[in-house]
Amino acid sequence: MTYKEARLAHHLKHFARLFEDDPGGGKFNGQPRPFVLQEAEKNIWAPIRENVLLYFNGHWPEADGKISFWRSGGEKLVGGHVCRLPTGHVLSSQVACINHLFPLCRDKGAATMLLRGLRSDIEEALPVDIHARGLFVEFEVVGGGSYLNEESRSGQLMRGMQATSVDAVMKGRDSQGNIRLFLIEWKYTEKYGGKKRSHGHLESRLWRYRSFFTRDSSPFTFCNSDRDSKFFQELLTEPYYQLMRQTLLGWRMIQDPQHNGDATCFTHLMVIPRGNTVLRSRSASIADRGGSLEDEWNALVREPALFPASEELLRPLAGLEKYAPLLQYLALRYWREDAVSTENPEDAGDRKTD
Repeated sequence: MTYKEARLAHHLKHFARLFEDDPGGGKFNGQPRPFVLQEAEKNIWAPIRENVLLYFNGHWPEADGKISFWRSGGEKLVGGHVCRLPTGHVLSSQVACINHLFPLCRDKGAATMLLRGLRSDIEEALPVDIHARGLFVEFEVVGGGSYLNEESRSGQLMRGMQATSVDAVMKGRDSQGNIRLFLIEWKYTEKYGGKKRSHGHLESRLWRYRSFFTRDSSPFTFCNSDRDSKFFQELLTEPYYQLMRQTLLGWRMIQDPQHNGDATCFTHLMVIPRGNTVLRSRSASIADRGGSLEDEWNALVREPALFPASEELLRPLAGLEKYAPLLQYLALRYWREDAVSTENPEDAGDRKTD
């Protein structure tokens, strides 16, 4: 049984409890699926649901502009506003990120505890202040400018689609007074088989990003090095391609602190379940290395990225009584394992769920 199959089995076992008696059978790719909700909004934890929909649709007081949901599940009237809904697919990693982090948006104390769990030198969480004002977590962040040659024909970047974005961003001040961004990419059942793109597609990607690799201040250890074409082909293959783009985005954002919350340094995170061993340990190799994704990637960057599991990320909140209902929900939905994964490395060619 693959990790994805194990998680689907777990969700189906607890479906009524998790999704308020939604029967499933909603459509995905035009076909009814048992793991897709008919009322897509029930994919979001009930206590935050209305605020999430208003935030993503640009109707929250602190929010600035709309954000695309991955494979939106329709529309609904919320607080007098017509709001696009999230996907009804219960394995969506975008939804998983929202369910874990959105409850912290307005809670400085909890946000501080979470960031301190990542870096002990963090003194306090700060409002991110990039796409919104006063929020301690922002979602689908593309930065305060256009940094990676990714503008659409209209000259605009679209949050959540067709541009490098980060699932969530937080910000903190450390004991030395530095303001640090935390770029958080969220994974759930995704896995990648190192599928190679066409030559033309790779050339297009190289044109867009390669110039950044040759700058003296590059965040990569291979800047100004004469790497062969095989290396760059591997670098432009998932999951390294996304890690590379987000690293470049964070680096460019801190070069423009005025438009990115005055931050001058950043930490990159990729949150991956411990049970997703294919993504953690069996991704295609890069530069002829054969270790884990964490080891392979961190050999290429000047500041190591972090690869926590979601329950490890939220562990600092365990002592806060008001977060007990959230942690109980997350434990049942995401952290418990009723079915055991017996992942086969040969299955690693599936495209990611989200």
